[in-house]
Amino acid sequence: MSLQDTVYALPLIGEMSELKQAGAIGNAASMISHALGDGHSRRFWCGLLWAATRNGSLEAFSAQLLRLLADVQESSELRNPGALFAARLRSA
Repeated sequence: MSLQDTVYALPLIGEMSELKQAGAIGNAASMISHALGDGHSRRFWCGLLWAATRNGSLEAFSAQLLRLLADVQESSELRNPGALFAARLRSA
């Protein structure tokens, strides 16, 4: 799966059993952290995905992530995409 496929599939995680959610969240977090060039942030993304799963906001999470990916592609000066994403989640 590509990163874009992963992002579009995130809302489906909420419909999975908890056991399958764990694997899907781990895979998605790995894909996101790798795509952002931040391989050591996998646990950060896992935590955000678990929180979004628990509070039923995976669709909003996906939309914000797509926005972040567009920002990353448009700006080579963005130093910490994960921090920008977290700040946007807090303000939303």
